Amino acid sequence: MARPNPRLLPTAARSAAADTQVVRQNQIDTNSRAVVNWFSRTLVSGMFLTITPHPVGACDPAWLPIARPPGIAFIVATRAVPLSGGYRADLQIGGGVAATLAPGPILLVPWRYGPDCRRIPWGAGQAWRPPTTAAFYTGRLRPRDRWQAGLPTFDVEMAWREPVWQGQDPRWPHTRPGEQLLTPEEFFRVYEALPTEADLKADPVSVRRRLSAWAVLHPALAQREPARTMLANVRRATGKAGAN
Repeated sequence: MARPNPRLLPTAARSAAADTQVVRQNQIDTNSRAVVNWFSRTLVSGMFLTITPHPVGACDPAWLPIARPPGIAFIVATRAVPLSGGYRADLQIGGGVAATLAPGPILLVPWRYGPDCRRIPWGAGQAWRPPTTAAFYTGRLRPRDRWQAGLPTFDVEMAWREPVWQGQDPRWPHTRPGEQLLTPEEFFRVYEALPTEADLKADPVSVRRRLSAWAVLHPALAQREPARTMLANVRRATGKAGAN
């Protein structure tokens, strides 16, 4: 008996799982276009111009940073659960513009970017599932008069890549058996040591020297992943600039 051609089956015969897969693929495609547009704008700004002649490995995680954007908040938080259009979490430690916040409850509000780089709400039908364990996030801390639910509120931009790091992060592609990756708290210290985007662009030679000195003083962090890869990426970026 001849098998039916799946292309000729009625649309109604498609499974719910197939429909879900289509939705997810559309979301991935949209995020990919947004990232390409963001990356193109970043190239124009000069942020990654020094990297392109020395590309990183094809499997290096693209979401890991080499510099801190202006006005960024970076935090370690735990136990994210849905609340008031976002996710309630418990702040453990804050840095950047969140450095003065005391540990306690906060609200994380996820966002994504459209193909035109316009920031849009994550959307009720597209679940953002932050871990309930400790994780490292970046975002924009709202002014107090714009807090939701009476909690310090962080706009988590490009939420598809957040949290940036979690314990034994499953996205890390290079883990060897028994290897202990950085904890979120340790990742916080590495991120804190990264240059600002302005410093990286204005004085890459000084950035390279300062991070080399930091790595000597903190070998237990610098020699473990993903810090080792992040610091190597900074060296690539600053190495070409320093040779000019």
